[in-house]
Amino acid sequence: MTQLFEVPPAIDDPYENLPSVYAAFQALASAAGADFKDMAREWIVQAGGELEPGRLTFDSYPADGLIRGQNGARFVLLARGTPDDGPRAGLRRNDTVLKMGCRAMMIARRTELPILVVTSHLPDPASRAGKILADLHTDIFDVTATVGDLAGFQRFRRHLTESPPPSDPLPSIWRTGVFAQPELFDEEPADA
Repeated sequence: MTQLFEVPPAIDDPYENLPSVYAAFQALASAAGADFKDMAREWIVQAGGELEPGRLTFDSYPADGLIRGQNGARFVLLARGTPDDGPRAGLRRNDTVLKMGCRAMMIARRTELPILVVTSHLPDPASRAGKILADLHTDIFDVTATVGDLAGFQRFRRHLTESPPPSDPLPSIWRTGVFAQPELFDEEPADA
């Protein structure tokens, strides 16, 4: 049989061995996430709250805990972050905010309890992640970061210790993102 071109010998799929590399990365990410959840719990205790024991799910949507403040206020906790510092840490990534936001919306539909989010790093309010987070203002009662957010810690302390507790969310920088606006193009749209 005549061939038009030479076929190289079979080689292993270059992507065949990647799962072990990615599995190690994923294991590190899971461990960092678990470490951050411990940091978030400590943050809540320092702010005047305690986590009620037990796993918490709303239908198929897990939460990271149920917080009870010294003033008797109760909140659902969502914790997303990392002990590491970096430009994509915490809620600085669009996909992380979207995933956390979906969970917050689904939980908010299933409970009357307000949702508190603890993260390691807040996004810049003008960034896409910041705008997505601001759009979640009706589903999330408040957000604080464990890094560089003294005002957020003070708000959390008020939510958990002030008597009576604030019934409405307190003003905060994370709520200042520009809400969804249509994207503008340089050209006029073509007539239909």
